[in-house]
This record gives sequence, C-alpha cells and structure tokens, in this order.
Amino acid sequence: MDSLELPKRIFILEEEPFPIKSIAYHKDDSKLFCAVRDALHDDEYEELKESRLGVFLKFKEIDFGWESRLVHYMLCFQLNIKKKYELWSLVGADPVRFSLIEFEQLTGLNCEYIKHLENPRCEVTNEMASFWERIGVYVDAGPSSEQIIRALKRCQEWSRDDRMRLGYLAIFSGFIEGRKYSSATRASLARLVMDLERFENYPWGRVAFKVLMDSLRAKDFTKSYTVDGFIQVLQEARRLAKKDSALAAIRGRSERDRKLAPSQQSPFQGNSTAKLIIPNTKVGHGYDPFALPDKQLTKALMDHVKKDPNWRKSFDRKPKRCLSYWYQVIRTPLAWLMDTHMDAYINVLRLRQRNNPNHFRSERIYFLDHLFSRMWRDKYGEFKSSEPDHNGLGRRLPGGSWDLYAGIVPTFCASNKTWDVDIDEIYASVNFQNDHWIAIWISIPKRHIVV
Repeated sequence: MDSLELPKRIFILEEEPFPIKSIAYHKDDSKLFCAVRDALHDDEYEELKESRLGVFLKFKEIDFGWESRLVHYMLCFQLNIKKKYELWSLVGADPVRFSLIEFEQLTGLNCEYIKHLENPRCEVTNEMASFWERIGVYVDAGPSSEQIIRALKRCQEWSRDDRMRLGYLAIFSGFIEGRKYSSATRASLARLVMDLERFENYPWGRVAFKVLMDSLRAKDFTKSYTVDGFIQVLQEARRLAKKDSALAAIRGRSERDRKLAPSQQSPFQGNSTAKLIIPNTKVGHGYDPFALPDKQLTKALMDHVKKDPNWRKSFDRKPKRCLSYWYQVIRTPLAWLMDTHMDAYINVLRLRQRNNPNHFRSERIYFLDHLFSRMWRDKYGEFKSSEPDHNGLGRRLPGGSWDLYAGIVPTFCASNKTWDVDIDEIYASVNFQNDHWIAIWISIPKRHIVV
C-alpha cells in the first residue's frame, strides 16, 4: 500500500527556526491562584475545584513542568493545512492532529456548540453594575487579572456568591483568556458570572480552544513570541503517545460521546482495574465510579462535615482523627490516603456487590480491606518459618485467616462464600512501605497475582 501524501510543511526540513527564548505565556499566574486560595473559604474553594472548571485549579496543584522547546518544535513541524482551527504536526514521520476534539479529550471541558459563543446575551442589571463597581471595573469592560487579585484581597466580608464569582472570574481571566496581567477580559463573557450556574455550564472549552488557536495563528515563530490561552495542553497532546499526560489524571468526562474501536469501548474513565471489575457495556446498567458528583449529595455531605468543631481550622491544625480532616484528605491531594479511606471504598464495593451482584463482572469475586495485607505483611515471617507437612501444607496461618477464607467477616456484609469453592478472584489494596497504595488482583484458579 502506498503511503499517504501529506501536505507540505510550513518550514523546510532542517530549516525550522531555532527557539531564541522560552515561549512566553500569560496563563497560570501564580499570584492569581494564591489569591483565590487565600480568599475563598475551604468549602468554597472545594466547590470551585469540583466544578466543571475545576480542572484548571487541579492542573495548577500538580505543579506542571513547562517544556517550551517541545511545544516550539511541535509548532515549527506543522503541516500547511487550510482548516483554521486544526493544527497538524509531524512527530517523527507520523502526523498528529490537535483540534477541538483533542482539546476536549485532554481537558474534559464543555466544548459544545452554541450560537453567539463569544457574544452571549446578558442584560446589565443593577446587581451587575454594583458588583462591577465593587471590584473596581467599569461596567462596559471585563476585569483584568490585576483587578481580580486586588478584589480577592478585600472580599472576606462579601457574600458567598460574590466570592464565588471572583473565583470563577479568576479562572476565566487567568486560564481561559490567559492574556496579559493588566489586560481587560471581554465584558460580554465576564458578565455571565452573575448567574453562577450558567457560568459554570457555559462551553468554556470551546472559548479556551479558540483563544489559543487564534493566538497561535497570529505568531511569527522565527522571533520571540508570547501565546495567549491554555498553551500547556499542546505539550500534553505531544506527550499523549508516550502516555505521559499530567492532565489525564484530573480530566473529567468528555461532554460528547465518541466512536471508539471495540478494544477501547468502555463506559468508564479511570484505571484498568476499575474497568476490569465493572465492565458493563451500557452505562446505567451498573454504575459509573467516575461519574461527576451529585451536587445535592455533595451539599448534604458538606453540611454534615461542617458540624465538626474543627471545620474552620486550617488543614495543618486539624486533629488527624477529626471528621473534617478525613474528608478533606479524600477530597484534595493534600496528604496520602489513610487505611480508613481505602477501607471505606472497599466497603462500598462490598455493599454494592451484595445488593446488585449483576453490576459486577462476576458473582465469584471478593473484596479485601487493608487488614488482609497488613496481617500478611506482619505475619509472613512466621508463616515462612513454620514447617509444612509432606504435602507442603500445614503452615501456620495468621489469626483470623479462616474467617476471611469462609467469608464470615466483615459481619455487616458477610458473603459466607468460601475461597476456591465460591470465589475465584480477589481484589485488595496494599500499603507499600507506608509510601503509596497499590491494587492487586488474585486469580485463585490460575494461581496468579496481578499488581
């Protein structure tokens, strides 16, 4: 089969412009991010981070490493194509596309089409005029990052909604528009923040993609240049083939369904272990462990957590055993998950399996909490040193092993199923040297363990 003839490159081979300096960008201003974190209360910041725009805050928290030259070479290895909002670049001998589809896939942002995307209808009300005045901006303009930072430093006595508006505007200014620190944002889009729900659900992915592509199309790569918008996503697109994506761990589900190859089809985002345990082909037949949280349930949970007397304390000052510390660890990457966090999710799986066994890949699977791995880690020396009989059996087992083997424990959801008789597969979490958690899959019939 003849190879496909590709469009010409924008630069001749081996005559690509050498990067004079690192590519500059206005996005991801550290002062802006810190101001948001300091101004919002803990529950407000968590709500902002768990919103549909929270991917930007999560991205900031992972301390992403910017590799300017990698992106520069990707831009200089472009193919000369006619489509305005697609970028094709050679990676080796293979063409790689960057379009709205790839942008949505990497970020998980809402990229749906709507009319009048950049000029939505938004009435200027007295409430809007008053809020604009409070942040020190003329009503006909959009706030700059500089003005938002100043407002964040004096918003402690403002209403919760107004503080949340500032948080959303910071994301809009610093990440989506990503322009110069002192440059005004577009008022037509910034005004949407007066309706918090509308602002959160707006197709900001399409807006951010257009900002980035318009900026790239206007640059002269033979000189020093500064790019507006969320340019780091280009670096992730380049690395996607190497499976080295920082955004992959924090992206949300795509807004549009895609046609995937049969080997790729799965209703769930996440790791292969979860897909293996719950391999439903129809979303809704089982449940989606990676679905976005229900806002009403999240509010009910936060109302419960706020009853903790230590709720208002900073994370470092909370007692390790208090309720709010436990939930804050599991909701934010501030500390390693504890044994109780792992056991809580294992117990959720146990209860779901008992109530709806058809949701799982088999009824012959069993879930173990951390006590199993701790017990074997502590007692393995005794087991190894004990003498077996002539059949290789009779070694000393840790106390409680029989209860696990017979499915007697835990008592609140005992399965009463015996391993190797009623159970073929076991899933467990293992604490590795108090450094990180790993998942193991034990196949009893195959006598095989997958880590």
